[in-house]
Amino acid sequence: MKPSILYLLTSLDTTGGTTAKIISTIKYTKYTVYLATRNNGGHKIPDKLLEGKSVTIIQTFNNILKTVLKLNQIIKKEKIDIVHAFFPRETYIVFILKLLNPKLKIIRSFEGTVKRSKTINIISKSLLPYFDKIIFISKYVQDYYKELTNRCKNKVIVDNSAYHTFSYMTRYIDNKCKLLDVAGLNPTKNIFMHAEIARVLKSRNFSFVIKIAGDGPYREKLEEMIEEYEIQENLILLGKQNEVKAYYEEADIFIHPADLEGFGIVVPEAMSSGLPVILSNKGALPELVKNMEDGMIVDAYNPEEWADAIIKLYNDRDLYKKLSQNGYETYKARFTPEIYAKNLDLIYDSLVSV
Repeated sequence: MKPSILYLLTSLDTTGGTTAKIISTIKYTKYTVYLATRNNGGHKIPDKLLEGKSVTIIQTFNNILKTVLKLNQIIKKEKIDIVHAFFPRETYIVFILKLLNPKLKIIRSFEGTVKRSKTINIISKSLLPYFDKIIFISKYVQDYYKELTNRCKNKVIVDNSAYHTFSYMTRYIDNKCKLLDVAGLNPTKNIFMHAEIARVLKSRNFSFVIKIAGDGPYREKLEEMIEEYEIQENLILLGKQNEVKAYYEEADIFIHPADLEGFGIVVPEAMSSGLPVILSNKGALPELVKNMEDGMIVDAYNPEEWADAIIKLYNDRDLYKKLSQNGYETYKARFTPEIYAKNLDLIYDSLVSV
């Protein structure tokens, strides 16, 4: 009988984030997979992501006790070996399931950096040592939670994977530089820097357009900056996009000024399509590329430096080709869904007899 794993997710929305990443790796794992979610919202897993692999979907509840009772029945009936949680609420659920099933192996992944109350931190710090593995998405995230997990012995770091992956494309540069970012308009993305970059590039009479695929609470403020700087034709807000392939294909350079990114899944997505990337020097982004080898890293808060990097990369065809090709090779070596699934399976294998 195949070993089995139960993932606790918030939804089945595969437009991005942790859910999309886990679902994209299902077809590559050797484990029997169960997905528990309390916010299905009518979402279905695209058949192309599963390629015939069978997955059991479990609808849970907002009520933690009802969820525990339902999942406990399924764990016992299906003889599930491992439960993997990614979010704070699910940490409590998994811990209780462990008490009810002492042989059950439990894992907690930290995917980003979230400020929590002192009470929540105290509770989490007391529960996490009972988990069999603690997984961090990056060294940056591990450092962020150092005090919370300093009593945990079984800590590992696993590189993330790209969810949207594309075929490598050779770019044909024209007279207008097309820049792209895929990001929510929220506090972790340093999103106002786009307006500052556009302002500087325009002042240098550089021909360009920046498109941002994503939405969020900072949209109104960003729109005000666009109007104030008179960059309506240079900075285009596309809103939330379920399909981003066309935007990656039409772009020349991918820029991502986020300053609190726990990983940055959009970066390997861009690299998979052959887009050269310019990233900020904050958060986990410097862990993804080597400056001037397979990407460029610049000061997150210096629009002049961003403008310098963009103009240099756009005008230097040799550098452009180098970063494009090397970035794609880095993606293949570190960030494919197959590699991520293999890394997770190795962790799971260490916990169960395979």
